[in-house]
Formats: sequence, structure tokens, C-alpha cells
Amino acid sequence: MGLFKINFDFFYSIFEKYRKKIPFLIILSYSIAIMTLLIVINTEYKILDYNRLDMYLYLIQSLEFSGNHIVGNSYNYLNNLSPLIPFLTSLVFRLGFINETAIYLVTGVFYVFGIIGMYLLLNLRFDEKFSMFGAILWGSLSIVLKWAASGSIDIPSVTLTIFSLYFIILATEKNQKYFYLGLPLAILAFFAKYTGGLVFPLIILYLLSKTNVKSNIKKYLKNFMGGCFLGLVCVLPFIYNYLSNNSVGFVNQAQEVVISSSTSWGINIFYYIINVPLFIINSEKNIPWIILDLILAGIILLIGIYSLIPIYKKIKNILRKYHNNHTHENYNNNEPENYNNHTHENYNNYEPKEKNLLNGRKIVKKLFIINILSFAIIFLTVGQVSFIYSEILVLICFFTFSLLFNHVIKSIPHKNNEQVCKNFSYDLLMYAWFFSYLIFFSSHSVKGFRYFLSMTPPFAFFIVFGMSNLVKDWKFKYKKNILPLMTILLILFSFTQLTMSKNPDLVNDANECVLWLKNHDPDYENKIIYSDKGEIFTWYLKKEVIYFNNPLKQESAINNLIEKMEENNGTYFISQHNNLKLKGYNEIMSNGHFSIYEKEFR
Repeated sequence: MGLFKINFDFFYSIFEKYRKKIPFLIILSYSIAIMTLLIVINTEYKILDYNRLDMYLYLIQSLEFSGNHIVGNSYNYLNNLSPLIPFLTSLVFRLGFINETAIYLVTGVFYVFGIIGMYLLLNLRFDEKFSMFGAILWGSLSIVLKWAASGSIDIPSVTLTIFSLYFIILATEKNQKYFYLGLPLAILAFFAKYTGGLVFPLIILYLLSKTNVKSNIKKYLKNFMGGCFLGLVCVLPFIYNYLSNNSVGFVNQAQEVVISSSTSWGINIFYYIINVPLFIINSEKNIPWIILDLILAGIILLIGIYSLIPIYKKIKNILRKYHNNHTHENYNNNEPENYNNHTHENYNNYEPKEKNLLNGRKIVKKLFIINILSFAIIFLTVGQVSFIYSEILVLICFFTFSLLFNHVIKSIPHKNNEQVCKNFSYDLLMYAWFFSYLIFFSSHSVKGFRYFLSMTPPFAFFIVFGMSNLVKDWKFKYKKNILPLMTILLILFSFTQLTMSKNPDLVNDANECVLWLKNHDPDYENKIIYSDKGEIFTWYLKKEVIYFNNPLKQESAINNLIEKMEENNGTYFISQHNNLKLKGYNEIMSNGHFSIYEKEFR
């Protein structure tokens, strides 16, 4: 019997040994499972539709990078695309797998790394359980699942931003050599999508928010510049490509977005805040599921709002300690003649004769209030002044807030001051991350749910921060079970989010047109083809289909189209409009979404 006796101590020791690795293994398994399902669903249901036309451009650019040069001057605007994802997809194309699934796979891998990055980033501030909860929360958001593994460049840029800030924090807290990872990843985040460039002011703010600003600049400068240089080396092929085409590519696109204005959406600074529930849940599901999702979303939002309470309490408590400590210090430095006769009450009420301006008990509190009010005014005036000015002023507000906070902390003798300052710099970075992107996208008149993706990592932080304080503050018998329960619910919640409806009809009809045209004209590759959805048919035909982007609702636009096609000897026009009156062209095929018009040959 002794041979069959179970040694529970042995299993317990194994569990304790790997206990900290279990949350990581859970999120790794979770993220790979979700990614696999997303790739299968997106491939099977053909998600590319009118709302995802950019993906066709990325696929065409991937073909160009892989050496399959199929387009000419009519697609010069491909130089304006962010190049990283098309380049990585082109590597898959070079292996012979030329299919939409390739870009789903590339962007899906970034989704997996995004969840892992969130876990590592949160683990710098919270324990393993809370970090796992936050990582799964980020990966389960409806807005994240909708665009993950879909060919969209947003998730890859966000993932690179997450890892960049993770390594920057490690560089300041542990080893400066991490700058040689963090800064190249920041540059790659920019080349994944131009909005990733906002990570650079966040990095600068984080470094300046640490105590001893002047000494830190000297301390970090060498390795910081070295990291930037290495990052530039990593993107030299992209830079060379743009210079050889006499174009700075997507940098121009970034400038156009920043200075553009006036669309039907208008300036609405609360657009993304109001729509937060829709970024958490999938509104396309059935009523019973929507109700359950709304309940869970409501709980998540309440937890996020609760995160503001401990911040307020912490600042209030620190200011109180600063007030008391400073009062006693000034009293000791300005003792009155009858000091021994003063009661404790008189001591507390004693006002020193001389006070330093910044050390004044009331001055610091007023500066905090002024700083917060300034931030509120800047945010409320977004869209009324230049986006650049708004961003700079907001970052200045965060920086001055950090100066005040660090000044107060350093003047309070406490053994945990160093950890308090570290936590403060981390928290400040997260708030700056959220609001810098919120201001950027709110200042632009074009609004879209997809843009909130850049704000999802700090949003997840707010929820985790609120949850950690909630578990700590609540005097509830089963409070230890709240976090595991919420994590399990999020995992189940994720799989229900994958039921988002797709729109395969457009893709099916486009492929039907392509097959019909190939059968109708085997020599189609040598014919000039136009289309008002040129990017779609360029991809499916694997040849240049000239894009005609003028809406065909007026006679002048139709005449312009006919004139261009006759000048260039155009044979076919594939349109999303049927029954068009094109002089010299006959409609020879039509289905649900597209019609093919052929030139009359006499």
C-alpha cells in the first residue's frame, strides 16, 4: 500500500513552485484559442466588406512588397499606407500562401501578444491574479474582438505601444538596456499606424514624472538616444522605400488627419465617453444575451468609476500629511519665546512668520486645484483650438501635476515613499495615455468606434485599479471569490462576443464577378478595367483595376468616366451601380452588389 500512497506535499510543492506561472499559462491558452477562432470565423464568413476596404489596400501593398508588382500610377496612394503589417504579410505571401487569411494570421498574432503584453504591463503594478484579470478584460472587449485578426492595423499598433511602454518602465526601474527594446518598438508602433507616434510624448512624460528630473535626464540620455538610433536602423528599409518614391507616405496622411475638419459628425468631445458601453459589449446579439452583457458592462463601468475614489482619497491623505508635517517643521524653525507655555492646540494652530512660496500649506493645495481646472478647461475646448496645442497643454498639466506630487511626497518622511513615487509615475502614465488619445481623436471631426482601440489598454487599467481597491476596501465575507468569478465570466463573455454578424454577400458577389469575367474573357489580364471599387477587384483579379472614385450620381461624373475610359482604351467597368447609361458600353452581367459593363466593339 505504501507504493500507492499519494504524497500530497509533493503536489503542493509543485503547485507552489509554478503558482505564479499559472495565470500566464491561462492567458496564453485563452488568447491562442480566441485568435484561432477569430481567424476561422473571419476566413469562413468573409468579413471584408464596405467597412473594411482599407484591408484590400493592405493586401495589395503586401503583394507589392512580396515582389508581385500588379499596380501602376493609379495606386500611388499605397505609399500613404502604414507599411509594417503589409510588409509582414508579404513574408507569408513569399511562402506561396497568397490569401486573405495571411493578413488575418499576422494581425491575429499581434492580438495574442497584445494580451500577453497587457499581463506583463499590469504585473508591474498589480499581482498575477489582477494582471490576468486585466489582460483577459482587454482581450474580451467587443471593440477589440471585432478588429482582432481581421487585417486591421489598429491592434498591432496598440500591441507594440503596450510592449514599448512596458520596456521603458523596466529601463527606468531595473536596467537601462531595456531602452534598446522599448524605443525600437515605439518606432515600429508608429510604422504600424501613425497614431502610434503618440507613444513618444508619453515616454518623455514618464521619464520626466520621476523624481530628480535633472539627474534623470543625464542618467538616461545616453541609452535613450542609443535606443532611438537602433529603432531608426530597424525601419531603414521603410524609410528608403519612401525616399525612393519621393514620398514621405503615411506621415503626410497623419498631417492631413490632424489638420482636417468639417464632416457630418462634427466636434463631439464626449463621443467616445458616451459610447463606452458599446465598446464593451456586442450589440448585435439577441435580446437575452444583450441584457446579460449590459449587466456585466454596467458592473465593469461602475468598477472603473470607483477607481477615481481611491485616487481622490490618496491625494487628500498625502496633502493632509504634507500639511501636518510642514506645519510642525515651520513651528520648530520659528519657535516663539513662550514656546514651553503653548498648548498642543495652540501648536497646531500656530502660523509661522515666514514661509517659502512653494512650501506654503495652502499654496500647494491651490496649485493642485489650478492644475486640475486647467486640464478640464483644455479638454472642454478640444476642437476649438489646434490639436497640437491641446495635446501639448494637457501633457504640461500632467507634468506640472507630477512636479507638485513629487515635491509633496519628498517632504513627507515615510519608508514607502519610493514605492509611492513609482506607483504614481505608472498611474500618471496610464491616465496620460488615455487622455492624450482621447483628445487626439475627439479633436478630429471624423469619429469611429475603431479609434477607441488606442485607449483600451489604459481603460483596462482603470478597471483593474478599481477592482483592486474594491477587493481591498470591501468588508465582505466572500470578497476573495470576486476576482476569480469575474475572470471566469470574462472568459465566457469573450466566446459569446464571437457571434458578431458578418457580411459575406459583398465578397461572394465580387468573386462571382471575377469568375464570370475570367470565363467571359480569358484575355482579361491584357485589358484595361475600371471600377468604382477598384481596390476590391485589383485584389481578386491580381491585376490593376483602375479606381474611379467620383460618385456616379450626376451626369457630369458619368461623362467624366466615359471620357477617361475612352482616352485609355478601357474595356470593362465594374460598378456597384446597375442600369447605368454609359454611352458606348453595355451592361453584360449583374448580381446583388456589382454590374459589369463592356465596351461596344463595332
